[in-house]
Amino acid sequence: MSAMFFKYFKRFVLALIGFFFLLTLIIIVFRKPIERFAVQQLDQYFKVPVYIHDVEFTFWKTFPHFSLRLDGVLIHDYSEVTGTLPDTLLYAKTIDLKANTWSLFRADMSIESIEVDDANIGFRIDDSGKDNFDIFVKDTMNTSGNFELNLKNLTFSNSHFSYANAGTEQFVELNIENLHLSGRFKNDDYELAVHSVFDIDKFKDKSINLLKGVQVDLTTELSVKSVDEIYEVFESDLLINKMPFQLSFLLNKGFLDFELKGSKIALEEVMKSIHQKNLEIVEGIEAKGLADFTLKVEGDIGKSALPNIDAQFKISKGSLTDLNTKSEIRKIELEGKYQKHNDKPETLVLNQLQLQTMGQSFNGSMSVRDFSKPEIKIAGQGGLDLASLHYFFPLPNVNQISGSLQIDGILQATVHNPGLPSQHIAVTNSKASFLCKKIAVKFNLDIPAFLNIDGAIATNNDDMVLNDFTIQTHSSKIGLSGQIFNIIDFLELKDVLNVDGTVQAERLNIDEFLKSSSSESATDSYGVGEFVLPKNINGQLIFEIKNLFISGHNFKDIVGSSQFSERQIDIKGLKFSHLGTRAQSVLRISETRAGTLELIGDATATNIDLKNLFSEWNNFDQENIKAENIRGKADLVIKFVFPFNMNSGLVKERMNAQVQLKVVDGALINVPSMKEIALSMRTNSVTRLFLGKDLASIEKKLANLTFETLENTFYIANSKFVIPRMLIKSNVLDLTVYGWQHFDESLEYHFEFDFRDLKERPLDDEFGRVVDDGFGTRLFLKMFGTLTNLQFVWDSDARKEHEKEERQQEILDIKGVLKTEFGLFKNDTTVRTRQGSSRAQEIIEIDFEEDVDPIDPETKNRQINEKYKRIKKKNSTNAQEVIIEFE
Repeated sequence: MSAMFFKYFKRFVLALIGFFFLLTLIIIVFRKPIERFAVQQLDQYFKVPVYIHDVEFTFWKTFPHFSLRLDGVLIHDYSEVTGTLPDTLLYAKTIDLKANTWSLFRADMSIESIEVDDANIGFRIDDSGKDNFDIFVKDTMNTSGNFELNLKNLTFSNSHFSYANAGTEQFVELNIENLHLSGRFKNDDYELAVHSVFDIDKFKDKSINLLKGVQVDLTTELSVKSVDEIYEVFESDLLINKMPFQLSFLLNKGFLDFELKGSKIALEEVMKSIHQKNLEIVEGIEAKGLADFTLKVEGDIGKSALPNIDAQFKISKGSLTDLNTKSEIRKIELEGKYQKHNDKPETLVLNQLQLQTMGQSFNGSMSVRDFSKPEIKIAGQGGLDLASLHYFFPLPNVNQISGSLQIDGILQATVHNPGLPSQHIAVTNSKASFLCKKIAVKFNLDIPAFLNIDGAIATNNDDMVLNDFTIQTHSSKIGLSGQIFNIIDFLELKDVLNVDGTVQAERLNIDEFLKSSSSESATDSYGVGEFVLPKNINGQLIFEIKNLFISGHNFKDIVGSSQFSERQIDIKGLKFSHLGTRAQSVLRISETRAGTLELIGDATATNIDLKNLFSEWNNFDQENIKAENIRGKADLVIKFVFPFNMNSGLVKERMNAQVQLKVVDGALINVPSMKEIALSMRTNSVTRLFLGKDLASIEKKLANLTFETLENTFYIANSKFVIPRMLIKSNVLDLTVYGWQHFDESLEYHFEFDFRDLKERPLDDEFGRVVDDGFGTRLFLKMFGTLTNLQFVWDSDARKEHEKEERQQEILDIKGVLKTEFGLFKNDTTVRTRQGSSRAQEIIEIDFEEDVDPIDPETKNRQINEKYKRIKKKNSTNAQEVIIEFE
């Protein structure tokens, strides 16, 4: 008996092995045809082409089902609008279709499961109501033939979904961790099990973000009656940011009845939702109180239809206490509602906001009406401890904050064109005061930390006053007082803003505020046509700064005033001290061409110590004359025009300046170019023959060149620094110099001197003092090249020009004598004493308006203080007029 059993069992196993071997062989042989057949059959379901990068047929991995894996699936939009480029409706890295194996032998494929991974799905509806997702051929679920959808499971994982409706101005973005739907999709009536975990990245209605960064975990059952078009979810639980809610849902032939309710949610769970990315903060917080939330959505839905939305929220008897720092917010009471009906403007109302921070109480309310053109009303009274507020509800881009802010007043405004580049705010009513007390702020951005902010601000519609406002950073301490007028018309782009105020600073470090502009994250460029200076701000600022630091340089006792007008700033009466020298200046900064500032002005300084000046300013970024090479005191008068491009910096080729310089008791010590001149004399056979033993002495004197007075007017133009002809009387010789130096370091200088000045000789002999008869040999030296490659030649062209001028002068002198003694050449206007050659030079004229001594800062601050008191008094006497009534 047992032998017979094993005999038939052996036959059965061999037959089964043979069957599976044959099945495997058939699959291998017919694999490619099966793949092609499946893809061809898919086309009957879609109105648009389906692009598939690769198809893989598998059997044994998914036995007893077979699977088609589609890699790189792309489906474009379906649009009835011709001539438009298609966009992407769906792209999926992989889609797995699983089907019944036995149907394969009947030449039918019944798809029972679809798994989609790493997909991007984008649904869009345009202004006219046309959508991009109507891609399926009608009645495909009932298609007879070789390919049939008999879905039981549909799964999405690691996918992104977006929805944009241009007609209703609604936008949704979801990141789906997983979405699993299971049920008998093909039946007319069935129950659908749903489980999904996803994040709501954005839910935007018009210009308002209603939800952002919300995590949802949903498990429920959906009842589907496809013939009657009824879809219903009975009360089910879901988690929103791990807070429990109840959900009910009914969609009956396009009419939606949706309700989401969260009752008596512990305030501790609300805090976990706010701090979900850093739950360590919540662990040390003791939270008390309850929160309620109800959302009701009801009405017809469609491509252009929207249901009515009502939401209510409330926090009662709330308190938050940090057990370690003892920071706390007590007596939290919050109540509000959101309403959006088709026959009414969209409204958000915060009827009540009460809280107490570190003994300071605050009461406020707010409403926003009509989100397409938001009308905002805000009212508040009381004090806020900013450290406690920030600890529990962190402010954006703020690391630490402390101090208190007192608020009393209201604000009513309308936002025009929200979310567009033309967006602007029109303030219709503003009667408020803000008092800052010892506020310290440290940012997460690359901007200085504010160690202390003190002062008061008062507003009364068009007027705003800053009174005794002090800002202190690590390296700066600035006092501001000012009045700002015409605010509402300015915000509505109807008129200019007028300012009038003072800036008083014990110290102001400009470098501290410019750090961000040099950081890698900062914006380095300005767009074409983008202006830097404002067009519509007028007014005056008086400034008094004891110490100003910029690029490591210290300027002291700065006083003056700045006038603002259309894209122009005039700085008048500017006086300051630097390196022991008192200077004064006027300056105009204007912008007639977008992105290029033009600095026009003049400056005067006296008794400048040249050694200290070169040392302080890093030898003006040149190596020829350094601080250790120069001595003397200088007086300076400069007039300049300096164009400055915001992208490329100083526009050197358009610089223009004239500099009147007078140096007394000057000295040039061991200057490299002087050494080069001495070396040139040693290498020249003529000078070596005639000077001989005097060369050593000349070289020594050139190494220590001194002069009593040097006076001339220099010019900067066409990228050149120009020195007109001038005579320098030094300890070595009387030297005539002229020439130019280009900004690219190329240069050309000419030197003239008498040969006898180089000879070593006593000034007196046995017959008395030696007097120069003027007939000595004149030498001409030319220096050219660059500072790093100086070259010297004896200048024959300059010598010939000099001889020509001498002959012409002698002829004029003789004619002058004949004209004087004998009356000859009476009609010759050229016969006169020669005054020297004149050169045409560009003269810069600066004709600013006549300076008027500004009011001193103390007087101006008293005027501002009186204005502040008048606004405070006016606001308090009209308190009954500014109560906000919410609908």
